[in-house]
Amino acid sequence: MQPLISLVVPYHNHPEGLPRLLKSIAAQSLKDIEVVVVDDCSDRPCRDIVAAHVSGGMNIRLLECAERRFTKNARLIGIEAATAPVVGFADADDALWGTEELERHVRLMLNEEADLLHFNLLHLGVSEQESKAYAWAAPFAPALEGGAVFAAYVNGRLRAHNLVNKYVSRSLCLAMLPAAKESGVKRYMEDLALNTLFFFHSRRYRGSEGIGYACKPRDSARIKAPGRAVALSLLLREFVPYIVRQGSDLDVARACSDELQRKLQRWVGTTYAHAREAEAAGPGRIFEEVMEDLLEHGSESSVLKAFLGGHPIMGQARMDRADKERTSQRLKTLAALGKPFAARLKTLPAQWKAFSPFGSLFTSGRR
Repeated sequence: MQPLISLVVPYHNHPEGLPRLLKSIAAQSLKDIEVVVVDDCSDRPCRDIVAAHVSGGMNIRLLECAERRFTKNARLIGIEAATAPVVGFADADDALWGTEELERHVRLMLNEEADLLHFNLLHLGVSEQESKAYAWAAPFAPALEGGAVFAAYVNGRLRAHNLVNKYVSRSLCLAMLPAAKESGVKRYMEDLALNTLFFFHSRRYRGSEGIGYACKPRDSARIKAPGRAVALSLLLREFVPYIVRQGSDLDVARACSDELQRKLQRWVGTTYAHAREAEAAGPGRIFEEVMEDLLEHGSESSVLKAFLGGHPIMGQARMDRADKERTSQRLKTLAALGKPFAARLKTLPAQWKAFSPFGSLFTSGRR
């Protein structure tokens, strides 16, 4: 039987949470569901968990990555493998809410011929009484058409960028896949990257006040500011030129750029604070605890461009031709230096450090 919806589930070392998610899917009134689990090279595989639920009658496909792809690419692998006309998203440590909302939302989407359905998200508290709808993730309107879809998303300050409270059509997935595959964002802000592409390409949006998904508030220790800063820097360089090339209204494109810059400034500021804390804790820890964290989720080139290149999004004056040439030369010189990355930073000439908004951090030991 052809499924009506494919739920894409990236999985990486969540054997305790995945059974709860699968149980919540099995409890749905709608039975025409395909679950695509993408195991992102886990140390704690989920084959036995999936096999147990398949033997219980669930339609689950398990795709196993030979190397770590991170969340965004795991989602894209699942999207490409999905066979249903509607695609939804879930995380392995969350759950669907209720037993009838999924069916109601899928029927609404198909009946309205929508390419994007947006519903409410529940943040789970310690008790059911403490659980509440996440206002930041709420729908923008009951219905939007054409360019008004992306405009509402931008005017709403790119909020509601969670993917887990969206269902999208197969055709919308095909429209955004090329740009999504080319993006350098791998993790931390990957939902913002993919959701922004979905909203940009959507032409028929429907919003529902129903709650269809429940998630735990994320542990703040897992929210890595450096990774988010790098991801947002990439989004600014990739996405804004992309939507302009695709014919976006220029005022909307500028507003989108402004909002991405505001988000970037927030996470850059948080990164700076974390760096100062690390530096105060002892000589050299700035490099070990902050810069290496940046490199974990962003390419070396991206980090260097963002933190040493005097990029205009960092509050510097817009670079002229000479600035760009100097930045290019710096990157070439840095590429020729030996590893580790920390030692590479320590060799930078003083004038390079001064050029960066983080120049005061590129020193060894305490100030």
